[in-house]
Amino acid sequence: MRLATELGIAAVEAYFPPARESARQALAQGRLDPDDVEDLGYREVPVATAEAPPEMALRAARTVLADAGWPGDGLGLIAHSWMYHQGHDVWSAPHYLASALGAERAQPIGVQQVCNGAVAALEVAATRIAADPAVDRALVTTADRFTPPAFDRWNADYSLVYGDSATAALVGPLDEGRDLFRLRALVTHSAPRLELLHRGELPFGPAPLWPDQRVDIRRAKKSYLSRHGLDAFTTTTREMVRAVVRDCLADAGLTADADRPAHVVLPRLGAKTLRQAWVPAIAEVTSAPTLSVGHRTGHLGPGDALAGIADLVDRLAPGESGLVLNAGAGFAYSGVLVTRLTARRTRPAAPTPADEAKEETR
Repeated sequence: MRLATELGIAAVEAYFPPARESARQALAQGRLDPDDVEDLGYREVPVATAEAPPEMALRAARTVLADAGWPGDGLGLIAHSWMYHQGHDVWSAPHYLASALGAERAQPIGVQQVCNGAVAALEVAATRIAADPAVDRALVTTADRFTPPAFDRWNADYSLVYGDSATAALVGPLDEGRDLFRLRALVTHSAPRLELLHRGELPFGPAPLWPDQRVDIRRAKKSYLSRHGLDAFTTTTREMVRAVVRDCLADAGLTADADRPAHVVLPRLGAKTLRQAWVPAIAEVTSAPTLSVGHRTGHLGPGDALAGIADLVDRLAPGESGLVLNAGAGFAYSGVLVTRLTARRTRPAAPTPADEAKEETR
């Protein structure tokens, strides 16, 4: 989307619960195939043992508001995104956040676009800020807990393992003296021809977790691959990633090499997927170095995008830019390009799993 208003990100946070499950443990429990360990590249993932997803989102949101010095009652919009169960049925997690934050005048909305939800929520926030002068600041949050017995984070899917987390970002009209980042570009391209990849061949079910009371993304992917093969998916992914990177650079007024981003942050997918599809596609558009940060977090569902921006806080000097890439079932491919503005940080930087896993993939 073309940004109609200059926007800034005043603060951003990625929260990871302290408990961990390691790939070694998953192997010992028979939840991870030995042949998959190297292809996935994950060492461990954060696991929420006590906090529900909205409680983690509230923790991240409070940190962001404190860092930005912005009161909850000053929010005009709360856009919360998630992939999996939020703890109650027929219930609105965004309204829980608004109530707990004292955001009585904010409109709380839920944005569910599977793993691309945070970018979709940023697009909703950008559109609302441009259209409604009453919305001065918007809070974007995500949270997920991929918990048994219905969701086995290690083997529910191919090519990735899921980690628990919450993220938050405060977005508003650009204030170069206070904002951490200027939001330079926000781009999404869709490939709905890939929706079968997560639907499969089963008929539409009458209730959640039908027919066997567990999340089985592998079954749907097997159906797609048996019909179309892996090459169709890989080719589409490369095509979409090239388009997203190219359009983000163009919208931000950057060239592919002369003033390229300092980092291109990859989504927290499996290492083999990134090597085969994402990194080569990026290299066709820009020589900017790619950054993989998911080795100790796993894939965070919709949290990948905001966590990627949070990873840039201590990696970019003022004036440097970073491009965060993302994707989600459906399929949607997105990019968020930001430029670091101030050296301000309201609290000391604390080591996170992503910091410990810092590794440039090329």
